[in-house]
Amino acid sequence: MKYKYLFFDLDGTLCETKTGVQRCFNYALSFFGKEEKDYTVLDDVIGPPILDSLMARGLSKEEAETGLEKYRERYNKIGIFEELKVFEGMEEVLKKCREKGYIISTATSKPEHYAKMILEKLDIAKYFDLIAGASFDESRNTKDKVLNYAMDKLNVKDKKEVLLIGDTKFDLIGAENVGIDAVAVRFGYAKIGELEMYENVAILDTAKDLENFLVKGE
Repeated sequence: MKYKYLFFDLDGTLCETKTGVQRCFNYALSFFGKEEKDYTVLDDVIGPPILDSLMARGLSKEEAETGLEKYRERYNKIGIFEELKVFEGMEEVLKKCREKGYIISTATSKPEHYAKMILEKLDIAKYFDLIAGASFDESRNTKDKVLNYAMDKLNVKDKKEVLLIGDTKFDLIGAENVGIDAVAVRFGYAKIGELEMYENVAILDTAKDLENFLVKGE
């Protein structure tokens, strides 16, 4: 195998989590009277840190921190499991990759605590050697910081042995920033044409395509 370590993004790559994230984000915006009626304008909040997305909507750093507290208030009670599911075929990908002998980790900008809860709820935590995510204090909140954290935890010696699997530009930029390869999947949350603008080994349409790439080298 060319790669030894597989790092999977969570939102939009492993799992359908958009509904919960968007509803919690809108709940946070409503605290400031900025609630969106059209949820399609919230597609851009999937991927980057929630704090950054709040500030991108005109909130100050202090307001955004309050907004993040409101987001987590709803997310802890309802949003984390709201219309949550594994993307079709992705559990089979994890199973086959495990059988192939890969060391498997997540690399998500979602807080690590939530990532563990989600993977356990979906009964796919068993496929992972490490569940790596962001920290609640925002000190580890970007993709590159999470990737470096995961590589440190797994004692990675050669970055050429690491592959990130993601679905948005934030994954591809993060991989480029830390010097590892990445593949992108089209069934996630990227905008049309977004994935082609960044460095990647391959852009794959389906979970089956991903399985063939990782397991069969096709």
